[in-house]
Amino acid sequence: MIETGTNKITDNPQTLEIELRKNIDFKKALDKSAIVAITDRVGTITYVNDMFCKISKYSREELLGQNHRILKSGLHSPEFFENLWKTISSGKIWKGDIKNLAKDGSFYWVKTIIVPFSGNDGKPEFYIAIRTDVSSQKRTEDKLRETMIELTEMDKKKNEFIGMIAHELKTPLQLIIGWSSVLNHPEMTGSLNEKQKKAMNFIHFNAEKLSGIISDLLVTQAMEFGKIESSRIPFQVDKMMEEITKNFGKIAEKNNIKLINTTTEQIFLKSDKDRIKQILSNLINNSLAFVPKNNGIIEIKAQNNEDSVIFSVQDNGPGIPNDKQSFLFKKFYQVDTSLTRRHGGTGLGLTVCEGIITALGGKIWFETEQNKGTIFYFRIPIV
Repeated sequence: MIETGTNKITDNPQTLEIELRKNIDFKKALDKSAIVAITDRVGTITYVNDMFCKISKYSREELLGQNHRILKSGLHSPEFFENLWKTISSGKIWKGDIKNLAKDGSFYWVKTIIVPFSGNDGKPEFYIAIRTDVSSQKRTEDKLRETMIELTEMDKKKNEFIGMIAHELKTPLQLIIGWSSVLNHPEMTGSLNEKQKKAMNFIHFNAEKLSGIISDLLVTQAMEFGKIESSRIPFQVDKMMEEITKNFGKIAEKNNIKLINTTTEQIFLKSDKDRIKQILSNLINNSLAFVPKNNGIIEIKAQNNEDSVIFSVQDNGPGIPNDKQSFLFKKFYQVDTSLTRRHGGTGLGLTVCEGIITALGGKIWFETEQNKGTIFYFRIPIV
């Protein structure tokens, strides 16, 4: 009696004839659709079908009596084949992909199943290996892998280039911001007429705006490499909130938007003040772009919450549609491209906010309701 698992071929003559006829039909079907080989208990090849000969480029005579080592490509480690042999010699089925070497020096991949058949002593008597040619699939996978490596390298170079350019732009831009601020003081330049003041304020505002974009790009680049730099210096949060309200007050007033700071308590925090200002600036800029003109309201607030400070930026804009909410923190994503294009925007703001907040050990979240507005919250640990 020959068996594998629970399948047995009986010694009864009539049953044996039926089983043999079934096996012959099965063998014919298998030979037409798969690469088949049979080896004895020590691994010597005793049978190969035509498909085996065709893919390996060896004749049947050259293969019979040989071991499968004749097809070794050199890719797989000795441990790989030790594990294979250990599995099938213990009576278990082995499955896996193998790269083989054909007679003409070409390589091919086969998806392989090796089934052990036990003899009367319970030990494997012979093995049937059923293989499928997957060379084309493997070549496609290799090309995709190579393409992915190339794209990753290109992305790395792109980020390095962005970082370099951003750093180079930052230095002269700070000079423009500094001098445009100084030139607004009468003791430095004398009295300016209204037209000159307007021009100077325009230069200063747009230089600050460009500085913010460059800062966002630098943070995005740092996020790509997992290196967002931050400091931990004590500062007074309520004073910072007053500074931000003053900085954005003119542009809000120009568009008839109310910008309100409702921070009521004295708060001290040991964190990165500049980074937190960058987060608030991004959130306020978002609100400025979306709130209705003439009756827009933006409320900013900071409050103590046990071991952290919770900041919020609330507006009476249109709210965020349900189908857009899951994409908010994706890089370069914009809820309404037509609106943000009119007001500018890179689609990096919320991505940058999330990256900085995470680096500072905090968390960002939001609440929104259609046609009623949005509140963005973020929490920063006190220490």
